[in-house]
Amino acid sequence: MTKTYFFIFRLLLILGISTVIFTSCSKDDELSKGEWVEINGIKWATRNVGSFGMFVKNPKDYGEYYPWNGGVIDSDTWEKENCPCPAGYHIPTIEEFDKLLDKFRVTIEKIDIDGVNGTKFTYKANGNSIFLPASGVYFSDGNLGGVGLFGQYWSSSASSSDNSVYNTVYVLKFDYLNLLMISTVKPSGRSVRCVSDN
Repeated sequence: MTKTYFFIFRLLLILGISTVIFTSCSKDDELSKGEWVEINGIKWATRNVGSFGMFVKNPKDYGEYYPWNGGVIDSDTWEKENCPCPAGYHIPTIEEFDKLLDKFRVTIEKIDIDGVNGTKFTYKANGNSIFLPASGVYFSDGNLGGVGLFGQYWSSSASSSDNSVYNTVYVLKFDYLNLLMISTVKPSGRSVRCVSDN
């Protein structure tokens, strides 16, 4: 697990540079291409996003902790140019997360894979599954917390629309008891699991 990106982000904020531009990686290798499985009509990447627009090597890897909209927090949308997902992918909307959380069609299990806690989602119709590791949160004060205890994954949907620094956004949050979409403030670094554009 690397923290390089978030430290760079914090340094840029200290220097008064609030915009971080992401460029999707277009290299023809396994880390940029990734792979997806279809669950309830949505094509989910099988791995989290790591550094520089590439997927991590292993589905158990936490990946990087990204700030909302690349650090441009006075926006109620995650702009395409700030998206850390590789080319052909995007950060899921709340509607796409709702499809993943449909308990009539998706089996949801809290599991441990080789010592990594997380949540597994399995589509009942075809057995396709993804694993979201409990990667915790990189808090705005610079502390990493909750690793192995809970996970929080960005959506691209705002939960309030005042278009200010203080408006809230939806994230998927899970721990050993709960799994739900919550509204949260934008500062802090969270994990990203992308979905395919097509």
